[in-house]
Amino acid sequence: MEFDFYSPVELVFGRPVGKALPVVLAGIGVERILLLSDAGLDAIGLVGQIAGSLSAEGWQVSTFAQVQSNPTVGDVEAALALAREVDVQALVALGGGSVIDVGKAVGLLVTNGGRFADYQWQGRPITRPILPLVAVPTTAGTGSEVTKVTVIEDKETRFKKGVLSPHLFARAAVLDPALTVSLPAHLTAATGVDAFGHALEAFVGRRASPITDALALD
Repeated sequence: MEFDFYSPVELVFGRPVGKALPVVLAGIGVERILLLSDAGLDAIGLVGQIAGSLSAEGWQVSTFAQVQSNPTVGDVEAALALAREVDVQALVALGGGSVIDVGKAVGLLVTNGGRFADYQWQGRPITRPILPLVAVPTTAGTGSEVTKVTVIEDKETRFKKGVLSPHLFARAAVLDPALTVSLPAHLTAATGVDAFGHALEAFVGRRASPITDALALD
């Protein structure tokens, strides 16, 4: 059997996000941050809470909380415009897989240039690591915080297609289980089934390995 396993993402599990996130960002050594999220988390005050706590500790924080549940190239372009306007040095993606995928896409375009379609449809090579990205998942199902893929919907072609590269890994993932407590029951169930589906797919896939088998079974 031959296999490769590469996971460069630092996992910070179990600590409150308010304590863990500043430590991670301090280790990256940046000043200007773009906090990405969605309208739901903004409405319950979580986006403002995180942005406020980071601002109080000295970071310059801009927020973009309009990521849709099925993110589009338009979401990426809108967030990218803000990222360039404020000249951000790092990204924090607070939310589910949609928000994290938009964070990867924005980070890709900041450092590699061009349009997302260049990478999604034209096969343009990704030659530089994305802008430092810290993922803060609020659901259990996506796994995007530790993968090298971003999946964005193209409204023009009406297709979703993933862009893959080792340069798309997040720098770190802050996993605070308390963030999932307020998730509606039906979303908790749906993301749980999603996680099971990913595990089953990994276990029966042709590229399975002893490492992925152990994770999938557990």
